[in-house]
Amino acid sequence: MKKRGQISLSYIILFALIIFAIVPLLYFSAGASSQTSRTQKAHDVVSILSVTANAVHNLGSGNKATIFVNMPSGIKNYSIQGREIKLIMEDGIEVRSEAAASLPGVIGKIPIAQGSYYIPVVSLNETLVVIGNVPFLTLLNMSCVGVNQMPMWITVQGIGFEPDYILYIWSPNTGDITPLPASNVNYIGPNAM
Repeated sequence: MKKRGQISLSYIILFALIIFAIVPLLYFSAGASSQTSRTQKAHDVVSILSVTANAVHNLGSGNKATIFVNMPSGIKNYSIQGREIKLIMEDGIEVRSEAAASLPGVIGKIPIAQGSYYIPVVSLNETLVVIGNVPFLTLLNMSCVGVNQMPMWITVQGIGFEPDYILYIWSPNTGDITPLPASNVNYIGPNAM
C-alpha cells in the first residue's frame, strides 16, 4: 500500500512541474500571436488604402471611393504624405505601403483608434489623392474692393469643407484676424457647403 501511494505522489509532482513549465510558454506565445495578428491587420489596412489610392488615381481627377477598414488595436500614430502610407504601432513597428514608387502623391487623415470605419479616398487631380476627411484647399480667389478692406467675396475650391468651418482673413499690416461672413464665401468641390 505504501508503495502505491508513493507512485501517485510522484505523478502529482511531475504533473505540477509540467503544468508550471507549459503555462508560461502558452502565455508568451499567445501574446506574440496577438501582436502578430495586430501587425497583420495593420498591413491589411495599409494595403487597402494604397490599392484604393492607386485605383481612384488611375480613374482620373475627381473620382472617389469609400472603403471599409477595421483598425486594429495598438496603433500609436500614422503618416500619409508624399508617396507613403505608414502606420506606427505602439511597440515601434512601422507598417508601410509596399509599392511606394507606384503610389500617387497622397495626403490624409485617418482614425487610429480600434474600430470599424468608412474612409473616403478622392483623386484630387493628376498628382494627388486625399485619404480620409481632411480639408484641402486647391484654389483661393479673392475679389477685394480696395487695399486693407474686407473682400467682397472669396471662392474656395477644394475638398473636405464642412458647414461649421469659419474662414478668417489675416491682415499682414495690422496683424488683425477677422472672421469672413459665410455669405461672402463660395465653396466649390466635392464636399462644398
